[in-house]
Amino acid sequence: MFMAVGAGGALGAMSRYGVAQLVGGGLFGIAGPMATLVVNVAGSSLMGAIAGGIAAGMSLPEAWRGFIAVGFLGALT
Repeated sequence: MFMAVGAGGALGAMSRYGVAQLVGGGLFGIAGPMATLVVNVAGSSLMGAIAGGIAAGMSLPEAWRGFIAVGFLGALT
């Protein structure tokens, strides 16, 4: 489980950095806040979809939950 969370966290952190680079010059000079807004809205939406799916009976192995929810989305947001 530690490896799954760590791998997800590494990918999430790189994704957050990538989004910050894409936002780049920024909209009206507010690149930092816009990148934060984008990743937080995307991460929260994905986490909500996963939580809703699990509550509705979606089967997701524990290692994948750790990788996606705790690791990737935790580091992304």
